[in-house]
Amino acid sequence: MLRIVASGEREDLPSEKLQSQPRFRYDGPGPSCGMLNGKQGVDAMTVENPNVKSISTTIEVDKDGVETVLVVETDLELNAADPAFDVAKVDALIEAAMKSFAASGGTIDRVHLVPIR
Repeated sequence: MLRIVASGEREDLPSEKLQSQPRFRYDGPGPSCGMLNGKQGVDAMTVENPNVKSISTTIEVDKDGVETVLVVETDLELNAADPAFDVAKVDALIEAAMKSFAASGGTIDRVHLVPIR
């Protein structure tokens, strides 16, 4: 395997640094649902709240590892400094998202709330 280093040079990586098992696994049929390390899929995940406009899952990768994130799009203003911010509605959305998070059985690592404009 090759890696490009900051100088733009190529560096060979020894095979012992490579993982023996893939990080992602697809158990088909149907679309991949981002199964990580044997976790179950999240295709049926719901967030019960009238201000939820869509939900999806995404995979985030950083130096510390891989996380499955439930992305919840809402029509609510999430900036507390904005006059349209409604703390009661935002709290209800957070509570609904946390219930879905808890019900995921460990398939979701985080929830990301996103306002749609």
